[in-house]
Amino acid sequence: MLRTDLKHDYVRSHARLLGDERADDDRRIGRLARDMRAEARAALEAEGIPAARQRLRYRMDLRYLGQYHEVTVDVPESAIARADWRRVRELFHARHDQLYGYSLSEEGTPVELLNIRLAAMGSPASRRCAPRRAAGRIAAPP
Repeated sequence: MLRTDLKHDYVRSHARLLGDERADDDRRIGRLARDMRAEARAALEAEGIPAARQRLRYRMDLRYLGQYHEVTVDVPESAIARADWRRVRELFHARHDQLYGYSLSEEGTPVELLNIRLAAMGSPASRRCAPRRAAGRIAAPP
């Protein structure tokens, strides 16, 4: 029997420049992340996945100010909780450089946040399955 992890994806839009030192906005981003986390954990628990077998991965859709396309960047939960936007910008510059061969970190180009994402995965308990016997008899070769 095949078993696979369960996965739920959550996204909240919140457009702003990273580094705008607005405490109320920082709190809103933290609240959005916490709300998604609570929703994700509740969904997995309702499916019988205990917290010990749950994994959460935060990502942010970011772009340089004025760019058309965003880059999705893995972001540690701790950076969101502490509103460590400098760390988030560093991760964005590194990912942008990896994808496109350059970054604008030295130029000080502002970075925009567009979306906060959360992927919540849960591993079901492994179950031993007894081998099944085939019904009927196997015919002898001619």
